[in-house]
Amino acid sequence: MRGLTDAQAGRRSTASELTLGGILKHLAQGERVWAQLISERRGETPDGMWDMGQYHLAADDTLADLRAAYAAATRAMDAAVAALPDLDVAVPLPPVPWDPEAAPETWTARRALLHMLRETAQHAGHADIIRSAWTARTPRPNWATPPTPADSPVSPASPVARVGRATNTARSSGLSVSSTTARATRPHHHVSGDPLAAGAETSLDGAA
Repeated sequence: MRGLTDAQAGRRSTASELTLGGILKHLAQGERVWAQLISERRGETPDGMWDMGQYHLAADDTLADLRAAYAAATRAMDAAVAALPDLDVAVPLPPVPWDPEAAPETWTARRALLHMLRETAQHAGHADIIRSAWTARTPRPNWATPPTPADSPVSPASPVARVGRATNTARSSGLSVSSTTARATRPHHHVSGDPLAAGAETSLDGAA
């Protein structure tokens, strides 16, 4: 998201209505929701979990506010995970609106964390598609400039760093990296109607 204006963050470049700002807003909501589920473990639906507005920028949304919200949400997730006795703690999931009669699932905290890593990687791929669609037709913004420390991929809040921490956690828990990858690619608990379904590239390059 480095070097973008608010207008660019809300700009569509494909047939989808999803934008770079919408991706960032959705990921911030996801981190906040899953941090609450992991920390409370009551199976109650967090506020806004199924709100489709999380994919779209409101008139008063700014990129600076979205980035701040994402950073705060990732800190909340990190704190929720750090407070767990271990990653095998049971996390009851809330009922899903597309099948309200179904018995809610229960995941481990490990699976919930891997789900969020998969979400981040998947939507980073969506961001690549959106960004590439407009840089193919317009001059490239200053993404090619060297990142500042706050924007660096090695920043603790960056998706790359979060994947690295999760991999280290998995290894310290006796879970192999290949096993982690397999768990992360299983079907997941997702908001119905995601404007871009699974299947896009999952590169972390260019994520928020």
